[in-house]
Amino acid sequence: MNDPQIMANIRNIFSEEALNKKKSINTSSGGGRAVFLPLPDDLNSEELEKLLRDILNSLIECDLGINSPHSRNLIYLHRRIEEDEFYFVANLSEEKVQVEITLNAAGGLEKWVPETGEILPVHVYRREDGKTIIPYLFEPYEGVYFVVRKGKEYRHLTFSNFNVTDIDEAAQKIMGYSRVSEPKVILEGRELTAESQPLIEPITISKWSVEVPTN
Repeated sequence: MNDPQIMANIRNIFSEEALNKKKSINTSSGGGRAVFLPLPDDLNSEELEKLLRDILNSLIECDLGINSPHSRNLIYLHRRIEEDEFYFVANLSEEKVQVEITLNAAGGLEKWVPETGEILPVHVYRREDGKTIIPYLFEPYEGVYFVVRKGKEYRHLTFSNFNVTDIDEAAQKIMGYSRVSEPKVILEGRELTAESQPLIEPITISKWSVEVPTN
């Protein structure tokens, strides 16, 4: 970086900090932003990808975020139809991928399955700062729609360590399948658990119960 013209351009676009190999962000009068990001010589491709993603996320509010070491294997498409938000997310790899998806929307959450036409409720997600955060395990080459319905809200769990298949409000039961020794869910701030031995009748805790069939 000894070329006088290059140094003058860097000084005009960024600041003296950039010439000292320090991170610098400059905002133009039109609202555009320029970022100077010095990189260490030993940075690998995954570290570079994470660094660039973090910078972009700090500058731009994304309509969808994917938190996973394998996020490069996923693609998404977002459309708004009337007042509802439609997010198509697909796993392009031949491996299962565990992710945490953040949608910049709030409302009743559904999962649409393109192969079968099913419309299913999403039983486990949480809300933070007006956003919807969904833990999800993608099967190989799986693609699904997550649909956020404005003005609707469905009862859901904010945490589960097993696969929840149904929330029966009439019977006040939470049902699913698990291989963990201590199935646990969090419903409206309350932690509910079920014993790991085979269950004939659901265990009732605070009127709600967790039912985990053994086969």
